[in-house]
Amino acid sequence: MTDAPSSASPQEEKQDPTLNARRLLVWVVAFGLGAVISAVLFYVFPALFGKPSIPLDARLPISFVEVPLLPLCALPMGFFLVIWLDYFMGTQILPD
Repeated sequence: MTDAPSSASPQEEKQDPTLNARRLLVWVVAFGLGAVISAVLFYVFPALFGKPSIPLDARLPISFVEVPLLPLCALPMGFFLVIWLDYFMGTQILPD
């Protein structure tokens, strides 16, 4: 056996000191922007079809509960924006 390091040994990589701050920024900006985009779409999208705008306090009846529509729309929009902000900011939230 040789004392040469094997290629399977993990290499020590220096941790970026701004990585956690950038990750937090990605989550905050993505979900904040997701809520803003959803709110704007509540006004713009129905107007394209000549319908009245959707109020921001609209509720959606699901079974026996009524769920607010804005968070229900902003949540997937926020996750969609996390994907793209993660890519452009290089935060490696999602594996490459």
